[in-house]
Amino acid sequence: MLSDLSIVSQQFGLRMNMSKMKVMSNAHVPLQPVIVESTALEIVDEYVYPGYTIQLRRSNSEKEVNRRIQLGWAAFGKLRDIFSSKIPQCLKTKVFEQCVLPVMNS
Repeated sequence: MLSDLSIVSQQFGLRMNMSKMKVMSNAHVPLQPVIVESTALEIVDEYVYPGYTIQLRRSNSEKEVNRRIQLGWAAFGKLRDIFSSKIPQCLKTKVFEQCVLPVMNS
């Protein structure tokens, strides 16, 4: 199926980036190598895709929560000068809500 997609994509001038493609499987399916265009795709247990850590074999979301906390602290640290300045607290709250919380919720 992926080989067919690759062939049709090439007909429209598109090509698949094999170095970015990953293979995941749940616990109910045995892992088998997936080969597209004579390239074996990497098999992974988890993958970060637009801001979310996807895990099929484990239902433990602790890693995702920790990752989001780290992103929040990183955003907070970049704004340290604003939060330690003498601007009104209401403006600091707005900056926090607009710049830090979205990073943690994405």
